[in-house]
Amino acid sequence: MKTAGITCLLFSTLLGFSLVIDIALGFNVNDAVRNTLNPFRVMDTGEMAVIGVFILVLAADLMMAFIRKRKEGAGKKKGRMK
Repeated sequence: MKTAGITCLLFSTLLGFSLVIDIALGFNVNDAVRNTLNPFRVMDTGEMAVIGVFILVLAADLMMAFIRKRKEGAGKKKGRMK
């Protein structure tokens, strides 16, 4: 969960920083947003596949950590009942 939170925080901070710099350079807000999101629109199929794999790996890691914590929590609760 920490990994996803840190990833989202860094991503949003960098996007905001990019927007602020574009606006400071004299672009209007629409052009600044278009410039910030442009790399995602011009990606090839291979690049999109790599990003998709990274997102899937991140999601799988988060799910496995959640399942492990749940199983450990269930085992501790059963041990206390004895």
